[in-house]
Amino acid sequence: MTIDLTTAGQTTGQTTGQTTGQTAGQTAGQTAGAVDVLLVDDHAVFVEALAIALSVQPELGTVTTALTPAEALLRAAEAAPDQPLLLVVDVRLGGGGPDDPGDGVDLVERLLASYPHARALVLTAHPRPDVVRRARAAGASGIVAKGTRLTEVVAALLTVAGGGEVAPPEPVGDPDSPGLSPREVEILQHVAQGADARGVARTLALSVHTVRDHLKSIRTKLGVHSQVDAVVAAHRLGLVELDVP
Repeated sequence: MTIDLTTAGQTTGQTTGQTTGQTAGQTAGQTAGAVDVLLVDDHAVFVEALAIALSVQPELGTVTTALTPAEALLRAAEAAPDQPLLLVVDVRLGGGGPDDPGDGVDLVERLLASYPHARALVLTAHPRPDVVRRARAAGASGIVAKGTRLTEVVAALLTVAGGGEVAPPEPVGDPDSPGLSPREVEILQHVAQGADARGVARTLALSVHTVRDHLKSIRTKLGVHSQVDAVVAAHRLGLVELDVP
């Protein structure tokens, strides 16, 4: 697929295989001191479309793209040290190895530690509460669902670039909420990390009988019949985290 866009004598939107590392130049209407953008996503067509949409925003400067975490680190290193920078990073990236992590939140944390002048917005296909918490903890100022309309994504990016914050709306009176108590969530988090009832009891200084009663209550509230199913259901609701990217 080829997408062409010419701005200020430069062309962005090479073929999909050439998108990596390309930049979209400033248009004549872009303001001095505009914020540069580093867009990191392993879906080349999505990268091209979003780069085109961002390249015509007067508040934004050069839009640089990267398809992998390793390439993103290289592009960030090329940025001018005093130039404002907006990082736009997908949660799931095709990484490989300790120097090329496939987790976008880890990449955001690493980049913000190296470039404290930068701001970050995270894109995710599933804006679960646990994903939002991790992104916030990593320093992201915005989290946007990838299913959001392009115009709304651009608006969110401009908000973060301007110093604001963006987060998915929290459900009010969510009918899917199982109503687990803080203690039940704590116990289930330990189970998600591989502990059995006896292990949870030792860690939390509870009796095994008490832990088993809590686990029974958890299964009932979640409408499942096993601890594995309880962990899966709770993870989908964003109540517990799993040790996977």
